Amino acid sequence: NIAGIRNKQGNVFGMMPHPERATNSVLGNIDGIKIFEILGLN
Repeated sequence: NIAGIRNKQGNVFGMMPHPERATNSVLGNIDGIKIFEILGLN
């Protein structure tokens, strides 16, 4: 899996966040739930 791509200078070319990985309190983070609430997918 690739989450982001950068060049030698460290500039970000592309980034793909995964909010679904931040929706379970057992994993220590539930900040991603907000994105699904906004989209009406909760």
